Amino acid sequence: MYIQYLNFATLLIGVFAFIDFVLRFKRPLNFKIYYTIFLFSLLSLDFLIWLRLPFFDIVQFSPLINFGIWCTGLYTLSILTTGKIEKWIWWSSALVFALNIYNYIFLMGLKHEMTKDFSVFSMQLHKNFLFINITRFIQRSIILISIVLLYRKIRKNRVENNVYQKKLINWIGIFIGFVMIAVITNTLVTYFFSELFFKSDNFFIIYSLICLIIFVLTIYRPSFINHQNINKIDFKRLATADELKLNDTNFFYPFFNQQYFLNKEATIEDFCKKNNIEERDSFNEYIINNYNMSFNNLVNKNRVEYFVYLTKESKYKNFSIEALAKEAGFSSRTALYKPFKKFHGGTPIDLIDSISH
Repeated sequence: MYIQYLNFATLLIGVFAFIDFVLRFKRPLNFKIYYTIFLFSLLSLDFLIWLRLPFFDIVQFSPLINFGIWCTGLYTLSILTTGKIEKWIWWSSALVFALNIYNYIFLMGLKHEMTKDFSVFSMQLHKNFLFINITRFIQRSIILISIVLLYRKIRKNRVENNVYQKKLINWIGIFIGFVMIAVITNTLVTYFFSELFFKSDNFFIIYSLICLIIFVLTIYRPSFINHQNINKIDFKRLATADELKLNDTNFFYPFFNQQYFLNKEATIEDFCKKNNIEERDSFNEYIINNYNMSFNNLVNKNRVEYFVYLTKESKYKNFSIEALAKEAGFSSRTALYKPFKKFHGGTPIDLIDSISH
């Protein structure tokens, strides 16, 4: 029963990941199409497992599921590597698919002979099926080798100080790590531990957990890739760190000279929009590196400093704390207290009393 709960939870998260990716990811279009097929195929597999269909019935969907998972998976990884699907990826994925079609036709021919799911899954136990076991092994080998070669190429094409690329490589690395674990685990189960796993629920748990991990990684993908206004992903075209460093144009003048922090609606999203900064997350990282605090904390710190300045000006002598807080950009007196204690210490009343005496 608990396995069905796991499958159902995975389905819900998968549906959310699928919708989130389709709605939020914009370009490049080829990556969006193939990754959408990839997610849909994983969802379909998890749905079939959740229905508790006999293994032989699931095998009948194998050509579509295998193409959707392994072929489109290689396509998306190739696009992330060079911005396009390389020729050798077309050939390797075509070979994987052809071998899968052969396995599918072979199994369908044995439909009446193999009535038990375990017989279908553990064909390696039967000496008469040597060739189909070789094709299964070749499929997995091609997938693993292709993944390793693509990831090596991604790391080889790294650009120094490119924070976007670093984020993307880290995400791809984690993603690939779990995919490789899935392939290796599947191989070990098929050839060495099939009886132990298939006759228990562990087999279905493995598939559901792999799907769940991929769905979660999809949800927590680097946010900047959702908004790329490019036709293809090319690491060398991503902005480098130097282009995002804080300067007079993109930060110092609008933030300090024009006192952006006094804007009651001040947020990093609004600031980036007004100053044509597309990569919000990376921009925030530079602020953290320079000021050891987030953009929002920097806003509040400067508001507190401005509040302290106002309390010392005779022009604002008769202003209430509420009025001074609003002059400093805070929405209310209450919103002032926590930042004031954090960046100045004490309370606004203590400050005003010390000045008046």
